Amino acid sequence: MPAFRFVLMSNNNNTKLSEDEIHRFEEQYQLVIPDVLREYYLSYNGYQIAESFFIRDGTGYSVRKITPLLGKGDSVETMLDNAVKYDDVPAHLIPLADDRGNSLYYWDKRNEHVYFRYVDDIGYYTFICKGLDHFFEILNQSYWRDTEPAYDITSMTRSDREMAKVDFLPLGSIVLLKGGVRKLLVIARGLNVKKDNETYFFDYGGVLYPDGLTGDEMVYFNADSINKVYFQGYQDDDNDIVLENLNTYMLEHPDIKRADPEKWNA
Repeated sequence: MPAFRFVLMSNNNNTKLSEDEIHRFEEQYQLVIPDVLREYYLSYNGYQIAESFFIRDGTGYSVRKITPLLGKGDSVETMLDNAVKYDDVPAHLIPLADDRGNSLYYWDKRNEHVYFRYVDDIGYYTFICKGLDHFFEILNQSYWRDTEPAYDITSMTRSDREMAKVDFLPLGSIVLLKGGVRKLLVIARGLNVKKDNETYFFDYGGVLYPDGLTGDEMVYFNADSINKVYFQGYQDDDNDIVLENLNTYMLEHPDIKRADPEKWNA
């Protein structure tokens, strides 16, 4: 059985589960609980844990509780039923844990990736790591010790290729890139571009302003390449739908390689 060193062995409110209970849960919600999480529920469902603190890409996170699968009060079962009722969480995301501010962690039943959502930030999920084994190892390494700093997982998750949410500018926006001398007109967003049998992701495609499209030349760039926005294009409800679809796509494809425009020689 995996080691769960962050579990407090006393002062817990555990509701011990059986394999039959877990199996019935899987059938009801049409999912398969991964082995490491199954072992946790069988041994420590409802146990208190030592609070964990870690850093990823400069942002601090904490884990205060692993959500019980079944039981009174907040449980995975209750939260899934409420998610269906209020339609506020994608069906493939399963509650996993929370932090001291009641923000939530979820695991994706399609690939076991772990995501974090701030309590008031409906619709935006931050990718944390690949796999529940990885998540529990983070907890093992980061549960609180007064003499040690928060555990930085940035290097161990760098290859996971988080696709962060982008507040996309509307089409027709005019921007200047860092180090650029000519303005660009945004004519495309969310581009998958193939190079050397690999597919790379760019936030934007643009053309020189005021020249417009000449031939088939397009400049690919990302949101963090923009130095100044001179003009924001038209936006309406249709634009909002496109933005939601783009960010949903990015959430569901964390393995996509975001290209570095400075190294791009297409």
